[in-house]
Amino acid sequence: MPDSQDLPDHEARKQATETFDRNVVVTASAGTGKTTLLVERMVRLILASADPVSLADVVALTFMEKAANEMKVRLRERLMEVSSHPQSVSTFAAHLSLSQIRDRIDTALLTVERSQIGTIHSFAAHLIRLYPIEAGVDPRFEPDDGHGFKEHFEWAWDQWLNLELGSRGLQHDVWRRILLKTSLESLRELATQLAHDHIPLRTLAAQLEQTGLSSTIVQWLEKNRERAQELLDETRREQKEPRQVEKLLACAERVFAAVGSHGLSGLAHVDPQARVVSAEDGAELPYDSLLVALGPSPREAVEGALTFSGP
Repeated sequence: MPDSQDLPDHEARKQATETFDRNVVVTASAGTGKTTLLVERMVRLILASADPVSLADVVALTFMEKAANEMKVRLRERLMEVSSHPQSVSTFAAHLSLSQIRDRIDTALLTVERSQIGTIHSFAAHLIRLYPIEAGVDPRFEPDDGHGFKEHFEWAWDQWLNLELGSRGLQHDVWRRILLKTSLESLRELATQLAHDHIPLRTLAAQLEQTGLSSTIVQWLEKNRERAQELLDETRREQKEPRQVEKLLACAERVFAAVGSHGLSGLAHVDPQARVVSAEDGAELPYDSLLVALGPSPREAVEGALTFSGP
């Protein structure tokens, strides 16, 4: 790892790059070397094992395209450095000859661009394209880069206006009365908010507490409860020990049923013990207490993992 000997947490960084027999969580501020550590960890994964590990079998994910591209560039630079000076990794690749080190590194260099080093959404898209039938989507789909909703809405809005206000429209008298009181731009803004996938949950909760659940929301909750129950029934027929995802699904089914029957107050009827995550050491953590170790400041990490807190 590039010149980290003088850092106060050098030993923790070293241990984080060398530990492969359990989960490792690193929390640190921006610019403190998390990407460098991850790159070094991947290099060690490629070289340290007796059996070659293909870079194609490694998944390294981040949130932004820029960060993912930087990770690939840094990894390529580090691999080229090791290829030029294979003796520099002899401390953890002593079981390999210099030619074997070069072979593994050269193979990794050829697969950097085909590896799953990217964003969470690009990896999700990769998985869906592998199983489009199971996912129920067209394999030619394209992930939304943030502009998809706007483009789709603009197209649908224009189509709808042409239908409603065009010569074939059937409600011209209604539209004349509406447009005497408001503008098309205001209606467009309202339609945008109604169609958008960003929901102001606090505002929605306040409205529901005042007015109660509408029949439309109750029907939506019941539909999702039935779907959750179907998935659970399929799992139970297989007679397997329920995984964490099935436990979460069971909790969702109870939440849908409780809220659908009693409104938001129905959440009080959900067994708190059904809303926990089991850690590796057997401890159970409430969902609202389980914090993932990401972000600019050290936070409580997943219990049962080897955790290092940076500056």
